[in-house]
Amino acid sequence: MRDYRSGQSLIEILVAVGVGTIMLLGAITALAPVIKSSTDVNRSQIGAALGKELIDNLKVFTEANWHNLDSLATTSANKYFLVISTSSMQSVTGTEVVPSGAPGADLVGYWKLDEGAALTAADSSGKGHSGTVYGTVATSGFAGNARFFAGAGNYIDMGSLNHLSGNNFTVSFWAKTSSTSDYSSFIDSSIGGASNQIRFYLGYYYSSVPRVAILLGNGTTFNTLDTGYTIPPGIWVHYAVTVSSTQVIFYVDGKQYGSATTTSLTLAEGDWKIANGLGGTGWFNGWMDDVRIYNHALSASEIQTTFNATNFFRYFYVDDVHRDSSGNMVASGGGLDPSTKKITVEYYWGVVAPKALTVYLTRSGNRTLWQTDWTGGAGVNGPASTTGSTFSTSSAINFATSSGSIRIDGL
Repeated sequence: MRDYRSGQSLIEILVAVGVGTIMLLGAITALAPVIKSSTDVNRSQIGAALGKELIDNLKVFTEANWHNLDSLATTSANKYFLVISTSSMQSVTGTEVVPSGAPGADLVGYWKLDEGAALTAADSSGKGHSGTVYGTVATSGFAGNARFFAGAGNYIDMGSLNHLSGNNFTVSFWAKTSSTSDYSSFIDSSIGGASNQIRFYLGYYYSSVPRVAILLGNGTTFNTLDTGYTIPPGIWVHYAVTVSSTQVIFYVDGKQYGSATTTSLTLAEGDWKIANGLGGTGWFNGWMDDVRIYNHALSASEIQTTFNATNFFRYFYVDDVHRDSSGNMVASGGGLDPSTKKITVEYYWGVVAPKALTVYLTRSGNRTLWQTDWTGGAGVNGPASTTGSTFSTSSAINFATSSGSIRIDGL
């Protein structure tokens, strides 16, 4: 049994990118204002910088606990990205998509919906409002992955957004509608299941008014605003609503479609849901992608920028490392080194071919026990991070009844 413990930390770094690191632990939403159009900064340089930033965050992620990395599936078939919350990082399956130029400041919730088959919709705003997924499935979307909602029982519950209060906020998202039904919402917030307990609602209203409606309520009564916009089936559309103390404005594909003066109605606090029906009586059927909520009303130019954004993509994957009898890394053959992983970060703009950065990370701080001789029994297949009071915990060898010895190299 070998005990691979703290050796050199993060050795054999093979990456050399001549760009500065962009805020090692900054929330992922900080990427959006950093990514500008090619007229401002060369995209090649920005892409390399953001690829390097992901590597730097992976170093921190791995240093915190080696098993954060060691537990991930290997090979390029398994793509991941990092989501940073208020106090931690987590790895998520899929490709991260960041719309270039879209406002990043004052986000209180940002659900990219880029995850694979996950039961959680990660919040990339850094505020920790990840949503619980019910019924919906991951599929190809407008930008990277999206979520398809098949009607009744398919929705995402983000809970209460405690960073959002008052009558000033913005909701922005991409949607493609498969079919409409009465009271089927794109996104809504309410304090209960009854229709009069609504705080905010945006979606198809009912058959006699077959258009998008906006509802604003205080928990006991609400005002209905008919936007006059008819939902086109089977087409990706960007929707946005800005709400202020004096006005509500509805945008379609970056352009103002309608507006209304708000009353003195004080909006209620409530839980937010994607694709939930009004009062539980209607359900959205279609695709949703890149859902954002801000704690203020965005300007018309900011809405236009969000609609026109060019997407930046990045992800990483993990490969095992093998070494020969001299300890040198080999492309094939050799023995598995459980204390070293090869990390490849790939990134690209739009449909351009990905570029790659590679780094080798070694374990630091966490013990990994790896047994090579199983003559005492079946034992544990693979590394074990902890052991009990007897050797049989990891090796099926009980020192009370078995002769011989176990040597731990390096101690």
